[in-house]
Amino acid sequence: MLNLHRLTWILVARGIAALVFGLLAVTLPGVTLGSLILLFAIYALVDGVTAIIGAITHSPHHHDWWLMLLAGVLSSAVGVITLMRPQVTAIVLLIFIAVRALIVGVLEIAYAFGLRRAGGGWVLLLLSGLVSVAFGLVLLATNPIQGAVTIVWVIGVFAIVYGVTQLIMASEVRHLGKQPPVGA
Repeated sequence: MLNLHRLTWILVARGIAALVFGLLAVTLPGVTLGSLILLFAIYALVDGVTAIIGAITHSPHHHDWWLMLLAGVLSSAVGVITLMRPQVTAIVLLIFIAVRALIVGVLEIAYAFGLRRAGGGWVLLLLSGLVSVAFGLVLLATNPIQGAVTIVWVIGVFAIVYGVTQLIMASEVRHLGKQPPVGA
């Protein structure tokens, strides 16, 4: 049986991690590149680990659970690579963040359509995936030389929007857990 309580807390953890990262990026735009690299690495690791846990936990209930597992592994790998190579330039970091956002977004969109077929709450996951893809495309189109502060703000706003969608999904899943069983 699907453990809605555990799923709720996984979504909450992902949402809070994104919100904290986003709020720090927006409120401290003058943060050094080294700090941004560290913050992003930690965020990517937390997001990746929670996505992996969520995928494994819910694998018996969704046939396309592996999409979320793949997104979690990708996010974790980017976090580890970022920690191992902190001397990456702003351009490489920008590409890491953009590629991660694009791939995770596409995987979330695919997973959302799988949930739709299963009759689950898929709309916010679809929205989250679309926002992630749009964010990745904006980052790829941004010239990092024109201003690191603008890039930090774009990254921060994306993380805040993403975090809010994760928390809303957690609230919806929590609400589903409180509904009486069908036929009760």
